[in-house]
Amino acid sequence: MTSCSRCGGELVEGAAYCHACGEPAGASSHGPDGAQPPETAGSSQGEPSMPTPNPPFPPASAPYPPHGVQPGAPPGVYPPTPFGVPFRHEGAALPPPPGASSLPSSGAAFPSPFGDTAYKRPSGGRTNGWAVASLVLGVLSFMCLPLLGGILAIVFALVARSRMREPQGELKGGGAATAGLVLGVVNLAVLLLLAALAVPVSIHFLGKTRTVTRTVSPQGAQSVVAELKARSGEVEVEGGAEGLFEGTFTFNVEDWEPSVEYSVRGEEGRLSVTQGGDWWAPDFWLSRNRWLVRLAEKVPLELWADLSSAEGVFRLGGTALRSLEVESGSGDIEAELSGKMAELGRIEITQGSGGVSLDMRGDYASYVQMEVENASGRTEIDLRGHWEGGLGGQVKCGSGDVTLYLPEEYGVRVRVHKGSGRLHAEGMILESSDPEGALYVNGAFRESPVTLQIDLECSSGDIVLKAGD
Repeated sequence: MTSCSRCGGELVEGAAYCHACGEPAGASSHGPDGAQPPETAGSSQGEPSMPTPNPPFPPASAPYPPHGVQPGAPPGVYPPTPFGVPFRHEGAALPPPPGASSLPSSGAAFPSPFGDTAYKRPSGGRTNGWAVASLVLGVLSFMCLPLLGGILAIVFALVARSRMREPQGELKGGGAATAGLVLGVVNLAVLLLLAALAVPVSIHFLGKTRTVTRTVSPQGAQSVVAELKARSGEVEVEGGAEGLFEGTFTFNVEDWEPSVEYSVRGEEGRLSVTQGGDWWAPDFWLSRNRWLVRLAEKVPLELWADLSSAEGVFRLGGTALRSLEVESGSGDIEAELSGKMAELGRIEITQGSGGVSLDMRGDYASYVQMEVENASGRTEIDLRGHWEGGLGGQVKCGSGDVTLYLPEEYGVRVRVHKGSGRLHAEGMILESSDPEGALYVNGAFRESPVTLQIDLECSSGDIVLKAGD
């Protein structure tokens, strides 16, 4: 029996390779007759030994041993392939190479084929929140936060850059911080430029404060339709005029002097009061525009006011007001319609952003139709007056609290349709509720011949219904 020259294992008779290490059988140190192999003999004679080349592909006639683990082979190792590398099943360990006791344990690092440089997994790095906030504020500074947004964008960008220079941890977001810093600086620069331009422009437009007075007589008119158009400032309207109209106007922009026009057709007079100047004329914080308008108390009046961004106060209690229509873009509106209002039949108030206060604690002989719409702002309506004909009202609010003060001695029914917000009803009874809204009534609803019916719709805001004092 011959042995393998590499591992010393016994060679099976007729096998071409060692079943333990795959060494060709011809390379064994001892043949069947005990002769030394040629390579060994050559080296003993002083000739250099040549490395054994890769074994040639064995001929098809070469016998292969039966499959399975041979005696002396490591567990899981099968007979060698024709290429000199033994097969092994999954999970089996290869035998250690010559001169090594065992393979590297699990987790040990193998040497890099490129030298001692070891592969290093790139770190993910989290994004700096200060940098993101700086970028967002920088964008908002050009949209809705012109001054505050620019300052905060610069501050947050500086904080983000300082955090990213700290040694502990790796933070990303340098580009966002730089962008936020640039946007904030540009925003502040633009604001400073506009402020520098505003000073000479304001000096050019603003002048000495002036006060002018205009009066109009009825000229035989039995009723009047009046229109007031003001873009900014304050407008106060009340009764007590000796004639038909008395106006006192105070302003410090030369072009803002109002124009007053009046004409009579048949028995109806038409009055128009319009703020002067073009629509694009600048309105600075130092500008002043105040109207004080007095109207006749005995002449039936239909009043329409377009206030744009001006604040409006209407104290018309006790006048012969037939209808009141007010449109405002921004600026609070206050309407006081108490006293004896024998002619009043319609009230319509449309507000963009600002508060609305409507006081109706007077005596109303006719049926009154009321419409109040407020897109954004607080709405307060007091209906605790004396009603002979009743009231039909509609109140719509986008965002803002709504408060209704309701009478006890007259029947009241309020249908409420709300989005988000709380509802508080004091002195009111919930009669029914359905997808169309909740229906509230007071104790006198089915007993009083006069009723006040109101539809209230509010998208966002608290609603308060309060009956009685």
